[in-house]
Amino acid sequence: GYPTSDMLYGVLAAEKAMKEYSEVNSGLLRSDVYVVESERDALTMESHGLIAVSVSSATTCIDRDGNLKIKQEHLDILAKADHIILALDQDSPGQKCADAFTSNSTFSPIQVKRINWTYGGKLTKDPKDIGDLYCQNPVGFRDRIDDLALEALNRPPMWRQQFSSVDEMD
Repeated sequence: GYPTSDMLYGVLAAEKAMKEYSEVNSGLLRSDVYVVESERDALTMESHGLIAVSVSSATTCIDRDGNLKIKQEHLDILAKADHIILALDQDSPGQKCADAFTSNSTFSPIQVKRINWTYGGKLTKDPKDIGDLYCQNPVGFRDRIDDLALEALNRPPMWRQQFSSVDEMD
């Protein structure tokens, strides 16, 4: 074995899927790629018809300064997606990893979207990750992911969320 902290699991399969998607849909629909935090979560997403890649671990894929350690060639492939939807674990390490993707200059700020759901910590029954979200409602899992993604895609950018009205922006 060798270290995988600088790799995105499934990135080459995602690249192939994005290419096939583009050819079949003639660019009429968008290609979204989900970034999750384990290979099993990526496989869960793929088994529901979604394109997904995963980091090996939220803590090992970022450096001490909070920057991604992932190979640039993998990030460049990911950047070909219309949207990169971060569906990382809802705990602190997962959210720090999401921050690193959001601030990475490889991606456009409007390209990266983040899905969130309620997670109250280990002492709750709230789902921490994609696998837990699936276990919570296997039959409704895809609908839940679609709803969370739609919410993220329609969410105003962070700078806009600071204002409650147009007048406040002046």
